[in-house]
Amino acid sequence: MTSNVDEQPPAVDVDELSADPEVAALEQRILDGDETITADQLADARVAAAGRSMFGRLRARLAERQARAAADQLAAEQAAAAEEHARAALAPYAPAELVGLYDRAVEALRAYSAAVEGYNATLHELVGLSAEQRHAGASRDRHGPWGDRVELDGRTFRREQHEHHLRRLLGAAGIGHDLRAVDRQRFALDDRDPDVIAEGRAQLAAKGNRKRGA
Repeated sequence: MTSNVDEQPPAVDVDELSADPEVAALEQRILDGDETITADQLADARVAAAGRSMFGRLRARLAERQARAAADQLAAEQAAAAEEHARAALAPYAPAELVGLYDRAVEALRAYSAAVEGYNATLHELVGLSAEQRHAGASRDRHGPWGDRVELDGRTFRREQHEHHLRRLLGAAGIGHDLRAVDRQRFALDDRDPDVIAEGRAQLAAKGNRKRGA
């Protein structure tokens, strides 16, 4: 395989030529008084030495270029493999899948919230019955409706708060989150406004449309 030389190697200097074994031997013979050595012989030896030196430099540059090409190829293959790994790892979390999970989570939370509301309403109704109809274990303390309670079959039924249940749900799911008052200002925990749901779905879907580097 042939390749273009990017730039010419530096010219061979005199000291480098004199270091060549064949040139050095001829020069030493001349210094020792050998009159059989001609100027043409010395010139030919120096030309040959220059050629050998240049050839060696070119071969070294070829090896460097091949090493760089191999390194570039390896880097490209590693980058492609890393990209494919990232693509495969993120495939199960495509925006469409996340939106579907989001919808099902909203539906489940709505059902759970409705059950808690139904439970509280039933408890309030039982406590509010007339004396003739009210179970003896039903009572209400000084806290008003929040103090509704019914003692029945060895169990105590008390009014439940949505926030407490949400904390338990998040904890059961292994999600550590402190639902402080500031959170209620930012997120309407029991808000069923369709705009709130649509906003969450839009944020998930937008991840799939976001351009690389944006």
